[in-house]
Amino acid sequence: MHLLFGHGYLGSRVARLWQAEGRSVHVVPRSEERARELASLGYTALVADVTDRESVRRILAGLP
Repeated sequence: MHLLFGHGYLGSRVARLWQAEGRSVHVVPRSEERARELASLGYTALVADVTDRESVRRILAGLP
């Protein structure tokens, strides 16, 4: 599993490369709307705000 914070220009390129290699890609957008968009591309989207420590802890606690 690969976890990617930030899905702008560089993050989206990295995610596509990992996905093309058959890797499981988890992305961390800040909004539910963006999470739905990314999920439609085949990523596992975990909503969190990287500036909010509790938000990040919550998603990391749920990872395998």
